[in-house]
Amino acid sequence: MLTALLLVALAGQNQTVSVKNGDTVVYRGAAPLRIVHRTEGNIRAIYNAAESWLVLLVDVGEPGGAPPDGRVDVTLTYDAIEGVWPLGERWEGHATIDEYSLAQGIGRVGVGITTATGTVQMFYASIGGAGANAEYFRDPKAIAKLMFDDGSNRTSAPPPSFDEAERDALQYANIVHNTRILLGGKVPPSPRASSTAPVRAGGNVPYPKKIVDARPAYPADAQAARAQGVVILEITVGADGSVRDARILRGIPLLDQAAIDCVKQWKYEPTVLNGVAVPVITTATVNFTIQ
Repeated sequence: MLTALLLVALAGQNQTVSVKNGDTVVYRGAAPLRIVHRTEGNIRAIYNAAESWLVLLVDVGEPGGAPPDGRVDVTLTYDAIEGVWPLGERWEGHATIDEYSLAQGIGRVGVGITTATGTVQMFYASIGGAGANAEYFRDPKAIAKLMFDDGSNRTSAPPPSFDEAERDALQYANIVHNTRILLGGKVPPSPRASSTAPVRAGGNVPYPKKIVDARPAYPADAQAARAQGVVILEITVGADGSVRDARILRGIPLLDQAAIDCVKQWKYEPTVLNGVAVPVITTATVNFTIQ
């Protein structure tokens, strides 16, 4: 079961409000609004002290209060950890995971993992290093407080078993760590790929930004016929930013294939929604002009 808790700091008075599905929160003013996204279920934690990364495999409780089903719903990976993880190299059991964020556009601040042993808190070094935002969530009773540089949150369908998810997560963690070492320092977090269906750009979905362009090849027969004009296409930009599909919306027969060949060479910045790189459907135009 997923629960959001709103911790509101107003005029020195803290209030905790439990929010259910379908509730609407209206926020006015400049007071810090703390948000805790709470997930309860069974987790398996794998910690590599030598390489300073932690993987949490989470089997979330089912809707309606049903117990976890033994399949991993969410994989959380944290890299470049500073501090000592208190639960050892491998731990498994029931836990509550609280993801901390602020509503003022700062986004995620950190995470808290509560087990029968106590609460472990971890904060983004880039956000909470000076204590400014991490202080809103620090628990004086926490048994450990750590910092990390990079975090990712991945889901998969269908949900894998714990052993299958552990194999994939360890491979992912090793790739991130080895890349960091190869480049001689920190690497920026990469958006995790999504296997979801493409979403259409517009509204809450930003239009993808082209970062690699290519000019169309002008077909000889089109030049001989002096065919020119604008071809409009609908394209699907994959989660990695490549154009994986294109179809003509308004075309010029002698130029349509050249337009399709052209846009498939373009590259876009990945479109990220809720931390996930998603495929996006948008439109593109290719202009053919006889010189």
